[in-house]
Amino acid sequence: MVSICIHCDSQAAIGSVGCVIYNSKSHHIRRRHNAVRQLLFSGIIIIDYINSKDNVPDPLIKCLTRDGVERLSTGIRLWSRKRHRGGNST
Repeated sequence: MVSICIHCDSQAAIGSVGCVIYNSKSHHIRRRHNAVRQLLFSGIIIIDYINSKDNVPDPLIKCLTRDGVERLSTGIRLWSRKRHRGGNST
């Protein structure tokens, strides 16, 4: 079976997945934490650290500059029809 790779830019989140100790601040996420930890240890998912600047942004929650839009378009393999056909994209 092929594992699903999840890219995460938070080392704290990656570290907390493997931790079995709960405190009062993480009590409300216990079920989700257990589900993710179970998927990780069973090999269904892999959590991989990625630098924040290399992480493809979510266009629905972040304001992007022109460079950010171009990086996002490349990251999700989205090109305009003109560019894809070899035409000028402007």
